[in-house]
Formats: sequence, structure tokens, C-alpha cells
Amino acid sequence: MQEFLHQGATAVVATALPIYDSVGEALGKAMFSEDTLSRPTLGDWIVAVRRQLARGECADSRSTKWGAWAMVHLHGNAFAAPSLSGRKEENPS
Repeated sequence: MQEFLHQGATAVVATALPIYDSVGEALGKAMFSEDTLSRPTLGDWIVAVRRQLARGECADSRSTKWGAWAMVHLHGNAFAAPSLSGRKEENPS
């Protein structure tokens, strides 16, 4: 993670969650959902991702998946705009 930031990444999403299970699939969907991508900053974006996990795949407190949403973290500039937002620039020159 530090290497990505050192090489110039604005921010890095880090998690210890496995990506080949239902929580990983839900995480991937949450990261690129329309609601998440509409957020103005990466800090808002990561909160939306964690909230979607907490209310969805990780909502059952009797499940071993409960609380997994807390293992998704953002390192770097939380005030930067998401670069995958799909927003069009105004007056591109």
C-alpha cells in the first residue's frame, strides 16, 4: 500500500477480506455502484462502500460476515475526487 502511495497514487483502498466470496463480490459491486460513484470525495466514497456492505452482505449479526465492512479502509487523500466517477469535465480543452 505504501508503495502505491509512494509511486503517486492519490489513495489506496485496503482490506484483509478475501475477494473470492460473497463479501468480496458485494465489496466490488459497492465500489462501483451508481450511488458510490456519485460521491464527491474518496472519503465520502469509502463511507458509502462500507455502508452498503454493513446494510447488505454484512448485516446479519449472527453471521461470521457481520462486521466485515469495518475491514475496508482508505489510505491517502480522503478529500480527492474519485477518478472513476464517470463525470464529464466542463470545458475540456
